[in-house]
Amino acid sequence: MPRTLITGTVRSRCVHFGRRRKAGCTLVVTVFRALLALSVAGLLLTACGAASAPAGESQATAVSQAMPTAQGVSDTPVSLVSASSGPFAHVVATTGDTMSATRLVWAVVFHGTFNAPSCGPAGPGPHTCQSNTTMLVVLDYKTGAFLMGQTPAQVG
Repeated sequence: MPRTLITGTVRSRCVHFGRRRKAGCTLVVTVFRALLALSVAGLLLTACGAASAPAGESQATAVSQAMPTAQGVSDTPVSLVSASSGPFAHVVATTGDTMSATRLVWAVVFHGTFNAPSCGPAGPGPHTCQSNTTMLVVLDYKTGAFLMGQTPAQVG
């Protein structure tokens, strides 16, 4: 009966003293090597992907830069609702903008009392303007420069 050398690896379980490796062991070793190579490749790709993220303003900086814009048009103190970053088309739910859909932006939403810019056409009859309670401020991701404001906020 052949003796098996066992040291904890797949290959060592297939090596027998004084005999050639079994045919089934070649497949096991090949599969093991392929899985090991895929694992190493996955780790390398993950590390490279994290390192290639573009540098830009932090979330805290984006919020502090956007807040004066929102507060400037609110009748009450504003409070932060959310702040998210990503391509313009993914974080802002608007159509017809000339801004590039892939441009990286910060979309910062505030709660406050934002008066509507218009109450409708002039003429007889009552016109009631309702205040909007949310405002979206969009900033450039890298520089923090103001790009647009929108009330009520429409985020993607």
